[in-house]
Amino acid sequence: MLDEVAKARQSLGSTENALEEETFQRLYDATEEKLRHEFRRVSTGRKGGQRAPLEEHDAFTYWLFKRRVSRSDPARLASDTMKGLRKLERLDIPKWHWASVQF
Repeated sequence: MLDEVAKARQSLGSTENALEEETFQRLYDATEEKLRHEFRRVSTGRKGGQRAPLEEHDAFTYWLFKRRVSRSDPARLASDTMKGLRKLERLDIPKWHWASVQF
């Protein structure tokens, strides 16, 4: 999604931060700040839970994923998943070759 936003804004000279904020807005209909506030309230029961930055980042990322899956249109979710898988395949990292993964 970030690639799509960057391509759409390429001629406008947007900063990376502006691209990330627009991506959050498109994906989640909210700013990252608002989502982090909601995440902290939900996960800790308070406004400002104190966690180690990496631990919070991982938990926040997973929480965003679950939130998006639960609120998404199934067709849009499938389309976005395919875009993500294609992007991983283009990275040409051996661990992302899905044909070799056994489920």
